Amino acid sequence: MLIINKKTKKNLKNMLIMFVFILFSVIILSGINKRIMPVLIETSCLEVKSFADKTIDNVVRQSIAELGLESSDFISVHNETKTVSADTVLVNNLCSIVDSKLDETFSKQGKKKIAIPLGVACGVDILSNTGPDVSFTLVYKDDTSVDYETSFTAAGINQTNYKVWLTVEVTMRLVNPLKSTDVTATRKIMLIDTIIKGVVPQTYFQIDGNGSVISQ
Repeated sequence: MLIINKKTKKNLKNMLIMFVFILFSVIILSGINKRIMPVLIETSCLEVKSFADKTIDNVVRQSIAELGLESSDFISVHNETKTVSADTVLVNNLCSIVDSKLDETFSKQGKKKIAIPLGVACGVDILSNTGPDVSFTLVYKDDTSVDYETSFTAAGINQTNYKVWLTVEVTMRLVNPLKSTDVTATRKIMLIDTIIKGVVPQTYFQIDGNGSVISQ
């Protein structure tokens, strides 16, 4: 006959409580990972992209102001050959400066905390302002790409719409004990959006997304 003393009963009770606690913890964490965490990640990504967009806009604006540039400075018109092209030296210089300033700006800011109310992920409005927050740490990965593209399109009789824009990509990492993910923010900033009047050039040079030059 098995005899269980009080000490053994107490130990078994404690073990059972611990087992139940661990089981419920696993179930809760599993539910958070499957249902709540994706919403938290998505919301955090929106915060990151908004933060990155504002930083990119400010850096580009400051860079252009410091160089004293205007939209017309990016256009090269060659009357002898009747060609129009972007001033690649000037635009590439701007890209290099923007890239360097973005690295410096994001590096100086260091790690940034992003707190998302748990109620937002659970869809409980009452917890949006008073409930607990789930925190993420935003880390800059020193991964920035700054390039440019150009476009010429017909805009009427003897008129051509000429555009030049910067394409800026910044990659950051959201870190949380339960989940980490990379976030890439892409920003397109128009440098030139103008109508060229007169005879449409016989030749123009367009830069595609891969940096290749297309003569048309």
